[in-house]
Amino acid sequence: MTHLRPPFSPRPRSSNSFAHRPPNLSAPLNLQIPSLHDANPLETILQAPDYNTVPFRRQIAIVAHPYAVLGGSLHDFVVTHLAATLLEVGFVVVTFNFRGAGRTKGRTSWTGRPERGDYAAVAAWALQFIRNLAEPPVSSANGLAEQKVPQEQARENINLLLAGYSYGALIAASCPPLSALEEAIEHPPSKEFGTSVVAAAKSARRWHDSHSNTTRTSYSGHRPRMSLDAPMAPSPAPPPLLSRPVNIRYLLISPVLSWLAPTILALRLPWEKVPSVLDVQHAKERSQGMMVVWGGKDTFTGVSAYQDLQQRMRREWDGFVGVEVLAAGHFWAEPDISTVQARIKKWASQF
Repeated sequence: MTHLRPPFSPRPRSSNSFAHRPPNLSAPLNLQIPSLHDANPLETILQAPDYNTVPFRRQIAIVAHPYAVLGGSLHDFVVTHLAATLLEVGFVVVTFNFRGAGRTKGRTSWTGRPERGDYAAVAAWALQFIRNLAEPPVSSANGLAEQKVPQEQARENINLLLAGYSYGALIAASCPPLSALEEAIEHPPSKEFGTSVVAAAKSARRWHDSHSNTTRTSYSGHRPRMSLDAPMAPSPAPPPLLSRPVNIRYLLISPVLSWLAPTILALRLPWEKVPSVLDVQHAKERSQGMMVVWGGKDTFTGVSAYQDLQQRMRREWDGFVGVEVLAAGHFWAEPDISTVQARIKKWASQF
């Protein structure tokens, strides 16, 4: 385990924009992705790096926000910092609002089941997008003709990073396995999600033509009122899956391992029955690696719970990396985030 200590630790603050925004990004894609739970449209933002400044690789990250009832959203301070960090090392990054947060309609559930469907929908959509992302043209610095990236890079494995902070980390850890995501792509559970899968592939193929750092693109789905228990609606046939192996890793910032806040106490029993990569057996089956970052002053979970988690994981699996930031609490402040940023970059670059 790594212990990191920042020079000082002021009071935490919130953010409504990308913190430390990397330069030369393409314009964001604003969209709505229908949840796999009930097709409720989820407010989503996709941001890609400028492939003139970072090597092209098929890697994409989903970053989930904290509990919406307590003010969590895709504009959360930690979420925006984490997204910016991953963009700097060449990840396409997707952030979104769970039901009941931001412009996503609905209410936060007491069981977490709908939110698992929310996260899984975004993960499946992201997988379809990155599989179909066209090779970018790369212009030389001296203005020579554009050149294509090597074909070897385009054929490499897909790297899918499932990430989240606090409650979002807990949801990310319980995301259904890769086989379930691929099933949702090949056999969409709703017409709305089928349409979004087709749109993901089309958008990815024309991304470099329709997106620059001055172009903004958006699309949205239809307003659904349906249940997964209802008869399946006809849906457009999605493009065939491209045969690229998928590597999945998890990046979990301060996942809530104990329930001290009364407002979310009711989640405990239902979640104990949900498969999660916080269990070492599921982690070994579903993931090629995991980093868990926590604060040494976290009062929601307590540092001993994180240390116990690390001991259990490392006894049976060498894919686990634990990082403790001594001065940080559950609500991170900027110097604490900056302290761990370099460690996250190094780990994410080793995908």
